[in-house]
Amino acid sequence: MRFFAVLFVVFSPRVQSLWPIPRYLTTGTSALRLSQDFDITLNVQHPPQDLLDAVSRTKSYLVNDRLQVSNYPALDTVARDSNTQRLVVDRGASDSATIHSANFLSYLELSLVEGAIVLRITEESQKEISSRKESYTLSVPGDGSPAVLMANSTLGLLRGLTTFEQLWYYFDGEVYNLEAPVEITDAPAYVCPISLLYRSKLYERTQPYRGFMLDTARNL
Repeated sequence: MRFFAVLFVVFSPRVQSLWPIPRYLTTGTSALRLSQDFDITLNVQHPPQDLLDAVSRTKSYLVNDRLQVSNYPALDTVARDSNTQRLVVDRGASDSATIHSANFLSYLELSLVEGAIVLRITEESQKEISSRKESYTLSVPGDGSPAVLMANSTLGLLRGLTTFEQLWYYFDGEVYNLEAPVEITDAPAYVCPISLLYRSKLYERTQPYRGFMLDTARNL
């Protein structure tokens, strides 16, 4: 007789379902929605093209993309109105009044910490693990004040943008969040040992990094 383990996964409407899970995360109870003219501003001198492309991708995703997986126009409305809605029984309809009366978020401001060197994201991502920087902080107020994303590198800004994208849901023409304010501080969580030879002495230390492994050999 074979025994099969069944895993029940609860899909929470909360931002705790972010992937990867941030190192530090706090949320509130206020509703917030993106304004129709939502924008992302870059407070970075001479931003590289791949950072500009990342910003454009995020803006497009938030404003236009509804995860339309169909190549058939007749199904576009169904895809647009369902795939980005919350996984709850009524898809968020019970929160309609709250959503439509929520404050608007007009823009997200991106900046680097003082003294950070501006490099292309591709350059940052190709560095050795010991010198790679990608931590960031993300603050999304609940009163409609500008959201702020700050990082120590362009790669960190990319990580923060990816997280920001996941904070929002769609219902009845509104892109919204029900748990503002949101405060996130994130950095690589995994560590690996690194050996350093300095003045004829061997030192061992660990270096944080991001990683993901999908083991396809163990799927049932």
